[in-house]
Amino acid sequence: MRGLVADLRAASDRFGDLWDANDVKVLHDVHKTIEHPELGAIELDCDVLTVDGADLRVVVFTAKPGTAAADSLDVDAVHAAGERG
Repeated sequence: MRGLVADLRAASDRFGDLWDANDVKVLHDVHKTIEHPELGAIELDCDVLTVDGADLRVVVFTAKPGTAAADSLDVDAVHAAGERG
């Protein structure tokens, strides 16, 4: 998430201003189970970020570091990169 925020700040002064003003709100903070066809169930945190007065929503799925879900996502990323290359 930190990397995403850093990239968005670098790409948009407006985003940086909104982020610094703390206008970004977490609309939902829930846990989801995603069924991956090869990896099975992956437990993820799901956050929906919003800005008051705007219709923009950013949905972010993350896994807690050091969990089986994080390991699964790392394996999946390597597998996907291998299929492309």
